[in-house]
Amino acid sequence: LPEAEIDAMWELLIRNNGKDALPRITQYLRERQLFWHRWVGGLKVTNLHTHLLWGNEDPITGGTIARIHHEEMAGSRLTLLEGVGHYPMIEAPERWATALLSGLAGSLDR
Repeated sequence: LPEAEIDAMWELLIRNNGKDALPRITQYLRERQLFWHRWVGGLKVTNLHTHLLWGNEDPITGGTIARIHHEEMAGSRLTLLEGVGHYPMIEAPERWATALLSGLAGSLDR
């Protein structure tokens, strides 16, 4: 990322003591395990057109969670962006936008 973007993100993070929220935000890792069946259960029964768009080098999940959700969600579409990590919209914005628009167009065709 360009230094200016990193600086802008940092400024947004520290605004209004935003850093103080980080310990609470990271609780999602524990909650993901604790509430897994409830969350996945809701995804299994959705009738929405679902396109999972994920970086295959996500250091948090490595794309594993995306594959699991894709297998659990009948009719879902999975796009793994090669060489992209946890923030595909920042790391590869053009590829992310192309895949996103492709997914949206595909859902209109259904």
